[in-house]
Amino acid sequence: MQNITSESLFTASPESAKLIILFQFTHREFAKQLNEQLRVFHWNHSAQIHLQLATELSNSDELLKLIVPAIEKNIPVLFVADQSLHLETLLKAFRYLNHPFIYTSISEKPDDIKYLFNISNTIPNFDEPLISNIMRYDAIGFQIHQINPTLLDSLEDTSSRVDRLGQLKENIKETEPILRDSHLTHLQLSVLKHSEAPAQFYPSQSGIGSEEACQLARYAGISDKLQSLAISGFDPEGDKDGRTTNVIAQLIWYAVDGFMNRRKDHPDQGPPMAHYTIESEILSDDLIFIKSEKTGRWWLKNPFASDEDPDIHRYFPCSYQDYLLACEGEISDNLLKAQHWFSKMLLK
Repeated sequence: MQNITSESLFTASPESAKLIILFQFTHREFAKQLNEQLRVFHWNHSAQIHLQLATELSNSDELLKLIVPAIEKNIPVLFVADQSLHLETLLKAFRYLNHPFIYTSISEKPDDIKYLFNISNTIPNFDEPLISNIMRYDAIGFQIHQINPTLLDSLEDTSSRVDRLGQLKENIKETEPILRDSHLTHLQLSVLKHSEAPAQFYPSQSGIGSEEACQLARYAGISDKLQSLAISGFDPEGDKDGRTTNVIAQLIWYAVDGFMNRRKDHPDQGPPMAHYTIESEILSDDLIFIKSEKTGRWWLKNPFASDEDPDIHRYFPCSYQDYLLACEGEISDNLLKAQHWFSKMLLK
């Protein structure tokens, strides 16, 4: 692994950093180009960030030696790689950590789900069985024609939270509660239109714009739960005019802005909270909503959880719209997912 902090505006050491950024590219020159793009932007927290370039792509052990201790110390890791295959390194890190986590994919199609739920196989290049500590898989931005109907039915019939491309574009704010619950998020460039980021491995004429992608990157970064964000799926050799490099640099900037502006407003962190109880004629239990007086963000409380339960079992991020619908006697799809999730946790 080669350190490029001397060429970068990011100067913190791994031991003192509040955020670690890892570049893992098949072309070292692309890392330099991206670094130069980042230099154009204004940064308020550069001295708190450590940037490192991994050049040994065939060996994930060196990466794990940096990723696992960082996550154990609650230092988030922003992992930027050209091929989505390198997601395996992060999945391996979470397996080593051996605590339950939620994984969220932002992509035109949830193709990496095969790593998570195909229990008859093992993850390629891994010497142990498939990861067993994934609690939930959520999917954002996928295009309906790109997903097997059976798989889609499976996702929608479980507690997995799904937000299709059309739903995302209609109201991107509704993706924030999903990303607020994620420990590991993978943003693939294929979620963007080809015209927005031409150097993609899986280009499509449909997708979101760079502004929306940057918003998603910030939503991911600002989550208090997020331990790692991966950005991947671009072709360094295909970026002839620098447009894709610029988009990636923007995604990094907004993710870092989220990381560095976390609000620490989760109900278990002790901020002032407002409580609202709504009787439901549809569900057997009352709906207990909690609103952060600090940020205005909402959660639904698990009626079955005790104070000894981990926070992932106790609260389900939701939106103000979910609350308004509940006040009108309607139960949103998001709240139905919450009820399924609470029931699932009760059985464990």
